[in-house]
Amino acid sequence: MTSSSNRRGAAKTTLPWTTAEEITLCTAWCNAMDTYVTRDIHSRKGFWEEVFANFEKDMGGTIRGYDAIVSKWKNLIRPKVAKFSVVYDGVQRMDENGSSDLVLFQNALAEYQTRYIHPFTMEACWRILKNHPAWTTIEVPTYQDRNN
Repeated sequence: MTSSSNRRGAAKTTLPWTTAEEITLCTAWCNAMDTYVTRDIHSRKGFWEEVFANFEKDMGGTIRGYDAIVSKWKNLIRPKVAKFSVVYDGVQRMDENGSSDLVLFQNALAEYQTRYIHPFTMEACWRILKNHPAWTTIEVPTYQDRNN
């Protein structure tokens, strides 16, 4: 992969994102969020530059531009994983049988597909994000408010 010197502008590729890239983006977001809290980065731009730098470093360079990474997070990963998190939390709250995590997950997948008319395909991202403090205290409540 080539390094990305132009951080803004048009996407460098139209290739579909790989699962490895999605996982790396979620990990980069978590790491930047941890840095954001400990170093108190004061601007959103600084935060997303940190995400981009983490992504680029972890991927060993990237064919994705800054805008493509921000867009992938804001328009696809964040909303889909947040919606699934809300569905999963609801399934978990309604469970009276003490079902296993696997059964809860399978029930949440079925509920998500029923509610949104397409399968949830970002399990790896959800598994990375679901227990991150910033995800559970900031991102998921935002989507719970929208869906109530």
